[in-house]
Amino acid sequence: MDVLRRTTRSTTETPTPTAATRAMLVGLALTIVAAALAALDPMMTDSVANHVREAYPQWDANTVSTERTAIIGWLVGTGVLGAIGWISSIWAVRRRKRWALWFAATWFALGVVTAGITLSTGGEAYDVIVPTSLGLVSALPVLAGIAVLIQLWRDRRVAATIR
Repeated sequence: MDVLRRTTRSTTETPTPTAATRAMLVGLALTIVAAALAALDPMMTDSVANHVREAYPQWDANTVSTERTAIIGWLVGTGVLGAIGWISSIWAVRRRKRWALWFAATWFALGVVTAGITLSTGGEAYDVIVPTSLGLVSALPVLAGIAVLIQLWRDRRVAATIR
């Protein structure tokens, strides 16, 4: 009877953050993959340099290289910041911090804004500065963020009904 009581208590009184944590790990993995693809782009397809050359055919190779470096720097830099957000949010959820939901929601909002900037900012000759393919890949972690917030909200509601 005591074993049953302990099992029941652990599954009903304290919502487990495993679903949210799993979604966060997926978001972290997507963020790392997006940043790695951006960093490896010059060695693979060089889509960023091609994108720059299409927008500015009159630019010399050094100017194209500088622009490519800036674009890749943006993607890798936002990826690093996103990874920091995922790791710190995972830490907060695993430690069951009361503020974990709002902390994760703040990072999510920053991610949505960053994805919006990445996907929509244009320039003089650019429709969009970041090539669409890399922009979309860098926005994928937002989908994981939606799943995380839904799960954290559900966990919060379950915990509130038990108390």
